[in-house]
Amino acid sequence: MNRLTKKTLLLLLFPILFWTCTHPGDPYKQKLHIKTEPCNMMVMRYDKAFFEADTNAFQQAMTNLSHDYKLFLDGDLSDPEVLNYLRGFATDPFARSLFQKVASKYPDDESITNLLKDATAKINHYYPEKKLNGKVYTCILGLDQYNAPIFFDNENDIIVSLDFYLDNDEDYARVGIPQYRSLRTYSSYMARDLAKEYYETYIKEDMEQGNLLDEMVKAGKELYFVEATNPDMPDTVLLGYTQNQLSWIKESEGEVWRDIVGNNKLYSSQREVFMMMLNDGPFTQQYSYDAPSRIGEYIGLQIIRSYMSRNDVSLQQMLSDKDLQGIFNESGYRPK
Repeated sequence: MNRLTKKTLLLLLFPILFWTCTHPGDPYKQKLHIKTEPCNMMVMRYDKAFFEADTNAFQQAMTNLSHDYKLFLDGDLSDPEVLNYLRGFATDPFARSLFQKVASKYPDDESITNLLKDATAKINHYYPEKKLNGKVYTCILGLDQYNAPIFFDNENDIIVSLDFYLDNDEDYARVGIPQYRSLRTYSSYMARDLAKEYYETYIKEDMEQGNLLDEMVKAGKELYFVEATNPDMPDTVLLGYTQNQLSWIKESEGEVWRDIVGNNKLYSSQREVFMMMLNDGPFTQQYSYDAPSRIGEYIGLQIIRSYMSRNDVSLQQMLSDKDLQGIFNESGYRPK
């Protein structure tokens, strides 16, 4: 081959190599790498304002804060019980310890917006009629496990409880948060939780509980949406698995699938099957102590990934499609 031919061949191959390097993996990945308009983010640090308030003139301090933080201070600030509750939380040693850790971990607005801006922009691209406005309120809830770490108000503002993103801090064990859940408290999970909460709040449709296949496909839809808003997110974060757990399910996927099909679990609605395949926990004992929990979610994600790779449909079309069996049929999902 002469030099000119070699040069021409390299020029022809360059766009292919560039595309491959930029958009690696399956065809569905190529759909997820899109350009979006940047979202202007503004952070309102209620956590900082609250814990730095003057406790010697507490009522006046709370009254002043209520103008900007009505979301948190909508009670009667002249009521002694309300003030005592707020003052008790502001001076509580454990709460103040959490605040110090949060202040160290997230010293400025940029340390928060850098984690959320890309996912917010992607969400607004896919659902412009349900845009998040980019305003982020940060707070500390004292590791209250009855509240989601991220949620939205009526104005589509984002509320983030930063004490849930302290990188597997020792305080999580102290309040009874299991180790498998505290592993999901790294800052890298913030964008994932934002997308999951958005899906639960604005996209997820009420559907009757179906069989295992139905519930796996539903879970796969949600995870695929999260991935669409964070296309470079590692599967360990997307699924909340350790690297060892992810390796186990990838290596054992075919064997697990054969168990599901061969033992009539795929169309089962039995509680025991649901618990085994969809419940959260440290592992799935029925398979291995190395196996992750929520294996049904992993399989559901693979079904949706395969479906999106094989079919020319948009994210919104797939998410609104209620024919869960049809999605599975057209996915061609058959792990070896």
